[in-house]
Amino acid sequence: MFSKIDKKGFTLVELLVVISIIALLASFSMVSLNQARVKARNANRLVELNNVRKSLQLYYDDNLEYPQEGCVFNDSQTNWNLGNYKGATNECYQDLTDNLGPYIDRLPTDPFGRGGFEYRYISNGNSFVLYFKLETTQGVGEVDYIEGR
Repeated sequence: MFSKIDKKGFTLVELLVVISIIALLASFSMVSLNQARVKARNANRLVELNNVRKSLQLYYDDNLEYPQEGCVFNDSQTNWNLGNYKGATNECYQDLTDNLGPYIDRLPTDPFGRGGFEYRYISNGNSFVLYFKLETTQGVGEVDYIEGR
């Protein structure tokens, strides 16, 4: 007749279900981790730009004007379409670095090291604008700015 076979272990279906659940949970955690990395890089960008703003204010306190240049730091040659922006180049980068040298160690570079996140400085001597782009999980975000007077 029939003898009772003592089976130990899991069936193939049970193993596949467990593996698919683990894979689903891992994909959710990777998405969350990526969003946290984007937020951390954006926080780093804002801190560095705030340091540039402070150094420009200190320069103004000593010289009664801002450095009159249009500069691009960390240039990735992307088109920003800033209206009357004249397309400043890296030519003034060294001048701006020299002017701000007593107030800041170095001008910031992008923490991600990928194109599209350069920073732009424009000044007429009485005020300045720092243009920048923050990162989104889909790539480069919209142009934003910090003004100083």
